[in-house]
Amino acid sequence: MRSQIVDAVVTSAGGAIPGLIEKDATVGGEARQAFSDGTRFVAFAAAGFLALGLAASFRLSSPAPSAPTTPVEQTAAHEAGSGDPRRRDLRQATRRCQLRPRA
Repeated sequence: MRSQIVDAVVTSAGGAIPGLIEKDATVGGEARQAFSDGTRFVAFAAAGFLALGLAASFRLSSPAPSAPTTPVEQTAAHEAGSGDPRRRDLRQATRRCQLRPRA
């Protein structure tokens, strides 16, 4: 009997609880309390995972270094190799892979 009640409540997502309360108030009340406790547990677990994801996002680094803003920084960046090392690497890769005429 117990497994039938549990299956009815689970498959109906709690929709069977009002019918259970009409038949037997004790069983319906217990089913309502169990469904409420399960929902509360899942909500707290979801909140915990969201908090964990938020905390993990603070460990991410910024995607790109900030660009030089003052003239002194711009000159220093230019003298150091045109600033962003990714651009420098891209230029070097482009030079290595330039199209060659077919023989």
